[in-house]
Amino acid sequence: MPAYNEEQGIRDGLLAKIVFWKEAQPFLVELIVVDDGSEDATAQAAEGVAGRVIRIEHGGKAAALTAGIRGATGNLVLLTDMDQATPIDEAGKLLQAIAQTQCDIALGSRGLVRPASSLMRRAMSIGHWGFRKLLVRLPIVDTQCGFKLAKRSALLDILDHLIFYSSSKGHRATRNAVNSGFDVEVLVVARLLGYTACEVPVSWHHQHNTRLSPLHEAVEGILDLARIGSKNYRKEWKRAQKTTTANSTVQPGT
Repeated sequence: MPAYNEEQGIRDGLLAKIVFWKEAQPFLVELIVVDDGSEDATAQAAEGVAGRVIRIEHGGKAAALTAGIRGATGNLVLLTDMDQATPIDEAGKLLQAIAQTQCDIALGSRGLVRPASSLMRRAMSIGHWGFRKLLVRLPIVDTQCGFKLAKRSALLDILDHLIFYSSSKGHRATRNAVNSGFDVEVLVVARLLGYTACEVPVSWHHQHNTRLSPLHEAVEGILDLARIGSKNYRKEWKRAQKTTTANSTVQPGT
């Protein structure tokens, strides 16, 4: 769970709801909060509730998610947002999808029609979907829902093949950065590597966030799509995959 300046939300009980769900499960659940260089006492507040807190320098949501995935130990990794716009109780739907369909990644999907959100947010969602279809050609309606479940082995393989959001290169962090391109690149690489993704309808309630600028978020999202689309067109991920495979091949006599 990525967190940036979420001290008040944690003290108001957002994490406690997840702990309540966690303790009701018949299987072991590890709750990890990744503090994305918060300027408040997010880490300190989370340490009293979460199983583990990972602290990183402020790098945006993509960096926080990457740190959490690499730090997790379970076979499955659930990504969820602190605001719980999609309630943690919806996790059962994603677990069922992976168990029944054998997909590697289960994506919580809000669809295109989201009555609870503002007109601007709905327009942004449709616009992002349109640009995504045009530039990247992903057959997925909702790539941006923060509620996802995936096999950890698949996620680690995908992270190792990222180019734009590669952790080795780092991504220029912007204050409160959502990094919407991260979800898209992950799914593009997943497809190239042969992993399967399925969309699962989930409940979702719009949470107003005054720290995010819709205009800035929309512009950054379109720029990310353009960059990813360009790399996809030039087949840079396939070249990177071949290079990785060649470098990992053991030569005779070594």
